[in-house]
Amino acid sequence: MFRPSKSLEKATMRIPFELIQYKQWLLWRKAEVNGRTTKIPISPWTGKAAASNRPRTWSSYRHARYACHLHQCGGVGFVFTDADPFCGIDLDHCRDNDGTIAPAALDWIERFGSYAEISPSGSGVHILIKAKLSGSGRRTGKVEIYDSGRYFTITGTRPSETPLAIHDRQDVLERLTAELFAIPSPRPTVAILQTR
Repeated sequence: MFRPSKSLEKATMRIPFELIQYKQWLLWRKAEVNGRTTKIPISPWTGKAAASNRPRTWSSYRHARYACHLHQCGGVGFVFTDADPFCGIDLDHCRDNDGTIAPAALDWIERFGSYAEISPSGSGVHILIKAKLSGSGRRTGKVEIYDSGRYFTITGTRPSETPLAIHDRQDVLERLTAELFAIPSPRPTVAILQTR
């Protein structure tokens, strides 16, 4: 596995061919929802709302790239489904303006040793692996992990020294989800003896 430096600079924009083969692409556009800025999914076909559970609102990567400018969207996204082998890890607010990535995020990037990219805001990192979660998506603090029913924005802007390929990392995912989502041990009950 590679050994990332403290500051990982942008490399060339390339998207893994493995993702491009799937017709699970949509667009995204920034919008204000309940007082916060979010990225809403947009159908490349209509320029209207898409959904991660409505395949007819998705398209090929090539069509999505073409439609992005046509519908004045911010970029493209990939929908994770049960039919594909991919899982996405979203690390929010882990990258400074100068490109410095937080030590915990660097550790994740190194341990997965798979395709990673800088998020559209420049402040986060996405890691894509081949793996399946036990149960539904997971979220805690600044980390989100999904393998179906969600989409990730895809920029193709990789930190230097990171692989272009998406690797099978089921064992690593299981170890890290066990660390992040460990069920706390119940506190022992203390019997209070009353004396007369």
